[in-house]
Amino acid sequence: MTDMQPPTTGAGLVQRRIRHAISMLRNIEETATPLGLVVVDGFDPSTDWLRAEDLLAFIASAPRGGVLWCGPEPTFGTDDAMAFNSLRDSESLVRDARSLAQVVAEAMAGIQVDPAEAWGEPELITLAGGRKLVVGPQLRLVTQASTTIVDDSWTGFLPPLPPEWEALAFHGFHGLIGGSRLASDGIRRGFAIERDFEHPLWERIVKALAHHQSERGAIVLHGQSGVGKSVALFRLALKARDAGHAVLMAHGRMPQTGDVYEFLQAVDELGGTTLVIADSTAAPIRYDELLGSFRSSGHRVVVVGSCYRVEDPSRIGAERAIEVPAVLSQGEQTRLMQLVSKHVPEAMPSIKDVSRSEHALARFYRHLPESRGRIAEGLGREVLLTEQELRVRGARPRPRRPATALGLALLEAGFGDADIPLFPEDPADDASAAAGRVIDIVMAASRLFKSVPVALVLRAVSSDLMLPNGATDTNLLLDLFGGQDLFRWSYGDGEGSDLLIGARLQIEAEIVCNRRLGGPQGEAEALIGLIHCAHRAGPEGSDETRFVADIVQALGPDGPAGDRYRDQFADVARALTHLRERNGVLNGRLMLQESALRRAYVRRHMDLVPDVKAALLVEAMTAVDGALQAIDEGAGRIHASRRTREHLLVERAATYGYLATDSAQRTVSPGRVWSSYKAARDAARLASSRVETYDPLDISLWVPGRVLKDAQDLSPEQRLELKADILATLDLVDPASLDPTQLAIFQRQRLSVSQVLEDASIGDDAFAALDAAGSAVGYYLRARALAPLRDGGDGPLGDAIVERASAAATYLSQHYDRISSDPRCLQLLLGMEWIRSTRRWLFKGLRQPLPHLRDDRIRAKTVLLDLGIAQLEGLQNRYRYLQSVMNWLEGSEDVAIRMWRELDHETRFVEAGRVLARHVITDEQQQPVTFSGIVERQIGGDRWSIYVEAIGRRVDLVAGSFPNEQLAIGRTVRNFAIAFNYRGPIADRVSARRSAR
Repeated sequence: MTDMQPPTTGAGLVQRRIRHAISMLRNIEETATPLGLVVVDGFDPSTDWLRAEDLLAFIASAPRGGVLWCGPEPTFGTDDAMAFNSLRDSESLVRDARSLAQVVAEAMAGIQVDPAEAWGEPELITLAGGRKLVVGPQLRLVTQASTTIVDDSWTGFLPPLPPEWEALAFHGFHGLIGGSRLASDGIRRGFAIERDFEHPLWERIVKALAHHQSERGAIVLHGQSGVGKSVALFRLALKARDAGHAVLMAHGRMPQTGDVYEFLQAVDELGGTTLVIADSTAAPIRYDELLGSFRSSGHRVVVVGSCYRVEDPSRIGAERAIEVPAVLSQGEQTRLMQLVSKHVPEAMPSIKDVSRSEHALARFYRHLPESRGRIAEGLGREVLLTEQELRVRGARPRPRRPATALGLALLEAGFGDADIPLFPEDPADDASAAAGRVIDIVMAASRLFKSVPVALVLRAVSSDLMLPNGATDTNLLLDLFGGQDLFRWSYGDGEGSDLLIGARLQIEAEIVCNRRLGGPQGEAEALIGLIHCAHRAGPEGSDETRFVADIVQALGPDGPAGDRYRDQFADVARALTHLRERNGVLNGRLMLQESALRRAYVRRHMDLVPDVKAALLVEAMTAVDGALQAIDEGAGRIHASRRTREHLLVERAATYGYLATDSAQRTVSPGRVWSSYKAARDAARLASSRVETYDPLDISLWVPGRVLKDAQDLSPEQRLELKADILATLDLVDPASLDPTQLAIFQRQRLSVSQVLEDASIGDDAFAALDAAGSAVGYYLRARALAPLRDGGDGPLGDAIVERASAAATYLSQHYDRISSDPRCLQLLLGMEWIRSTRRWLFKGLRQPLPHLRDDRIRAKTVLLDLGIAQLEGLQNRYRYLQSVMNWLEGSEDVAIRMWRELDHETRFVEAGRVLARHVITDEQQQPVTFSGIVERQIGGDRWSIYVEAIGRRVDLVAGSFPNEQLAIGRTVRNFAIAFNYRGPIADRVSARRSAR
């Protein structure tokens, strides 16, 4: 109760004042934190019970702008005035002569700001036009399995930091510590310079977001390591977010379509466009495939990816490839030196000397770690010292950890040594010792821009570093690697469960590899030894599986080193085979790489002994056949994605093609050559029926072309079969649908096969021989000679072309009983009938007319039915789609809907054009027929079902295609056409169709 009484003495008053002042100031400090603002108003140092020296001492540690001092200028004593002015000069204290009441009143009279929005809400994404997407826990959990959602909090309030905290944040940012969010915060704090290429990059992205449907593929940022690609992509994410676009960010891994589907759908329903940024340093084709999988569901998406420097950007497309130059411009040098002088002034002389070289940024990064004082005189000396230190630490005895209860009991009974060294003793004491292998493995992987799971490194060196459950002993890990500046650590996933180890810089890894491993063979051997120990790989989604697949891809021909390891391709493939056969590691992607690397080895070693070449191809065939068989068997043996299965089918076709061409080159018996070719043709047809890309068609061109060129003892009938196969494949290729790389490959293939086709005409004797043998090749070649040559347009065809198509169709129809089981003849007949009835090339362009006459539709339906029977491997997706359309038009609505559902499911995330309107119902003048319909129900999201009374059918309607319609059950929608895509019939705005045409 003594505190309730006034002090009776001067000393008691001082004690009471100090006790209350300290308590109050401490509470203010704890409440405000560095995020808050402390406001001082009405304080008079001459009359206030709180002493000025106590208050000034408290606010001395405030961050910049952390104190607002309102009211008249205070009058201090000499010492207090000096402290006050010092705080004002450092900008920690801001003066305002107005009172706090005036400041608040004037602020309230100005622009009103929602406090919640000003700070940024992590559950909210504000899109352009003020539309808001609320990201619930379930949506965030699913989406962030492979990406990071850039929400409003990324661009919200950024708390100021005291100087010492800012220094730690700066080093943490450049040390890649803390993940994507801290990286973006570091960019907002100015911890990285903005390079010149970022402005044209942003302009290109703005254009792509405004016209996302016109983009032919992903936008790729390419350049060597350490030049600012990742920083530019994080800054791009922030700019796009500020502009009102939804942004998903993936760093170090590819986004999975299934994970982000619901998020993209939610953004689509709000009319927004999503920018997906994948900083995965993957091949450009991977980003194109990712965009295609998004478009297959009709999402409004732009994809931006990163990769290492591409020598020929035209292979991607000049408008899609943006190069990051290694050398800094004059302005970039100035900005870099300003950054260095502010945060690491001691590095100024060193960085200034190399500011114009391609290693300027790398030199900047090297000077950042706090432990840089321990760096030895040179990198080679540092490596030797690190190896020596690892050996010393590894030799220290540690308690043995038995894996079983029996082992523990035996150890307690006195059997065996209780303490053992981490690394096994190696009397040779050279680079092959355990400590040296750690360095070799990490540097070899880092040379290929890959960090290694630390658990895998330790398993490859010593099993005693692992706990009984296979996990890494964290204490031993810290004891072994603590303080070693040669390595850098990162996390392979957002949860921080996968710890990776890599080199400090890629250029350092390259230097170390050159000095220690002597070239590509030594580097490959170090990584092959690591692959042998990856016995925990196998399950799809496993971190170890992902690393093995990534490191093998990096070692292969499509990796950053190109053909550097070409002499080791077969050894790497056999390491994967060993992993599968000895450790039971079954994975579709890894088995795909087994085959692909063997083929790559054969392709790059033309002087192989024939038996060695044949053995490699048989091994490749065994791997890919085994993968497909294990997938088909199910029962949990292999769970592969649809994309992996497609790649396996293409790889199988290519491998069988290599076997066929190898047989032709080895001049074996004609019967063996022909059987090998037929097996390759069947494999290519199977791949073509399941894969909607150019790859299987390319195989169908070069395999018969090379067999025709190299096999000299084939019969005339067999050579005509080969020529017919080439011509039939050429008819299936639409050059306008190919990307620049595929188009260049096709043009080379077309030129190559033209040299072996020569005269594809057929004489009467050969025709009679083929007909007697039951072959329809003669009919195909004669009809093909009558048919028009395919041109590049998708508009109405001229009379001359229609007449030639009619002649070819009539000829084939007259001999239908002889050609009804030959896929080549049936495909040609269908194409010619289509020209005769619609004056258009089949499958050429969008919103094309359908046959108006019922007889024409019935003939097309009959040919499609026989084509499905003739192709035992199944119809291609586009023919399945056309079959569904014909069934729907002829009244078999239930059958058509069932077929569309199967097609929709099988092409989801795979076929980019599955939601495009391919055909439309037209009249005899080939103009769209307009309909009206009544809205029956909402299917989900922005999709509605409409009943069209005029034809007694139901069609889907996408609300985004009818922005001016107020959709509700029972309302009538007028003036639309009926179009078709891989999902079924859809209502199509007539005005949109006319503008597209």
